Amino acid sequence: MSISYVAHSANPLRETQRRVDFLKRVRPEWFGGVLAVSDARKAGKFDRRVAFAFGIDSRCQFSLHVLNKDWLDTVREAIEYVYEVFGTEDLVVTFETDAIRPPLRAYAPMSID
Repeated sequence: MSISYVAHSANPLRETQRRVDFLKRVRPEWFGGVLAVSDARKAGKFDRRVAFAFGIDSRCQFSLHVLNKDWLDTVREAIEYVYEVFGTEDLVVTFETDAIRPPLRAYAPMSID
């Protein structure tokens, strides 16, 4: 059984991918080590409905797949960092598409320039 998360982003595709690339670049031990991270892709109708139910008008999304279940404590930290990079107004992370994985607190989008 795999454990996967879906990050639903209100940002345009290019900005979302820029932030995904940032995650991989600055924390490769998390985003490439603990979690396999997909490239951003345009959200389909179903995905947009799921994200909207969780409070985000999603334009695109990316997936995060847990590579080793022994690292679940680290996964929590890594998902929180995703919220820090994207900001909580522009992103919601769901466990698959079933339940929200809420942030511990609100974050403004991180400056990544």
